[in-house]
Amino acid sequence: MGTILLCGLVLYHVTFAATQQLEGQQVVDNDIKYTDESEWQKISELTFEIADNDEVCFYETFKTGEKYFFEYQVVKGGNYDIDAEIKSPRGKSLYKETKRKSDKIVFDTGNGDFSFCFGNRFSTFSHKTVYFSIRPEDLPSLAVRAGKGRRPTVMTSLEASLEQINDDTQDTIDFQTAYRLREASGRSFAEAVLTSITWWSFLYSAVIIIATFGQTFILKTFFANSIKSKHIT
Repeated sequence: MGTILLCGLVLYHVTFAATQQLEGQQVVDNDIKYTDESEWQKISELTFEIADNDEVCFYETFKTGEKYFFEYQVVKGGNYDIDAEIKSPRGKSLYKETKRKSDKIVFDTGNGDFSFCFGNRFSTFSHKTVYFSIRPEDLPSLAVRAGKGRRPTVMTSLEASLEQINDDTQDTIDFQTAYRLREASGRSFAEAVLTSITWWSFLYSAVIIIATFGQTFILKTFFANSIKSKHIT
């Protein structure tokens, strides 16, 4: 009996320590949520939750015919899959996929409001957390952002260095976002495994304790019956 209680205490401390370690590595969702819009570019990033048997749509207004990247990934929930669809202002479907974990495409824009819809209607009980981003395929140079209208054909060494730093900084931001998403997805998976292990451990511990008391009670009844029979004889 003492061995069983000792095993239960050790299991509790292990699960508690694992929970504390996961909490110390928690990723704040706000770190990967922001929207930035200006005259020289339109970059949108968002992390949102979608309920089971539900559909959520977002709308973005474009005024140019440039090409844009559309990227999404399921960070948490269920089998990490979601339905995604892009529609033009005229209602034409430009992209449609079902039960995808993640994807990245390039689509042509035009004047009007484009819709970006995510569906979780195939799921009956799993809420999900989804990240998506919309950004131009070719980000404007520093000269365009400074209001010069277009990128100069001939640049000084300093301007070229600044442009290279700008490109490297954008690449760094993309890598950081990808790593944060991977970390958040890994944390979600680890928490799900930890929850399953904890509940199954408690269940097995309860079964062992019940079986121990049951066997002890049955053995006591055997000895009690033998003692009574001796007294009668």
